[in-house]
Parts: sequence; C-alpha cells; structure tokens
Amino acid sequence: MSKLALGTVQFGLNYGVANKSGQIKFSVAKDIIQLSKEEKIDLIDTAIAYGESEKVIGKIGIQNFKIVSKLPDIPQECLNIESWIKNEVNNCLERLQIKSIYGLLVHQTKNLLDKKGEIIINTLKKRILNADEWIEKSKNKRLSNKDLCITFDDNLKSQYDIAIPVLKKYNLKAFFFIY
Repeated sequence: MSKLALGTVQFGLNYGVANKSGQIKFSVAKDIIQLSKEEKIDLIDTAIAYGESEKVIGKIGIQNFKIVSKLPDIPQECLNIESWIKNEVNNCLERLQIKSIYGLLVHQTKNLLDKKGEIIINTLKKRILNADEWIEKSKNKRLSNKDLCITFDDNLKSQYDIAIPVLKKYNLKAFFFIY
C-alpha cells in the first residue's frame, strides 16, 4: 500500500479555500483516478458528505483501490443510530459499487461525546481492531472485509479533548493522521 491517499472531496463538491474552478468534471476525476493507479496510489479518501463524490468514484470504477469513507454528522432527529449507521454504510457501498470499504471514519468527533458516541462504538465495536492488531493483520495480509480500525484525520484540538477520552473509556487505540 502507498503512503499516499487520493482525496476526493472536489469530485463531489465545490470545496477548498484555494479552489477557483469548483467541482471537477467527471472526465478530470477519471483522469485523476487513472493517474493515481499508474503512480501506485491505491487508497482513496472520500466521505458520504462529499456531495456526489462516492457516486462519481463508483461510476469510474475503483476495484483495485482501498476506499476509506466517513460517516456524516448524525441527524438530530435520528431515533435509531445503529440502523442509521448500517443504512449509511450500505448506501455508501451502493454508490461506490463495491462490496466493502477499507476504512470507516467518524467525520465529527463531537458525535462521540454523548449517548450517540456510545451507540456508535457499540455498533462498530464487534469489528474494531486496536491499531497495533490492525497493523499486524495488515502486514500479514490477514485483514478481513469486516475488520475495522479507528482513525482520525485533520488533527483538530477536539480530537485531543474528545477522542482520546473516548478511546480510553472503551480501551481502544486509534490512528491519528497528522499533516
């Protein structure tokens, strides 16, 4: 696996402080995916909240890539979080036109603070591997499609204030992507 990942937010949204051209065209997204493949970049970062990104990626075809997506913010009116998570993941797989994803991130760490966080962790906990266990299984090519690990990106202060106490509470280890 490459140490680089392809971010795809602009495949689905007009996003970015320096972005002057808006959401990219399908043909450009297809060229970017092809170039990534040629350059041996095999990890694609996307999110359910990235507009049409997952649909664009699925239409292009990404069978030889590892895909990481993110759960969006849990809606206030959501009454059954476990069902909502399963539905969001199933819809994500359908848009991407694949059977499994490599990683699932929680986009908003604030969702881990209250009862919602407990439900998220308990829904996914059966499949969560500690970071060191995930690395070991990955090195030995023994990861299954059902194995999950916890990761955080953007390295926000909230991850220190929120995520670390939650990880300690559930005795879990996670990856933090710092850039």
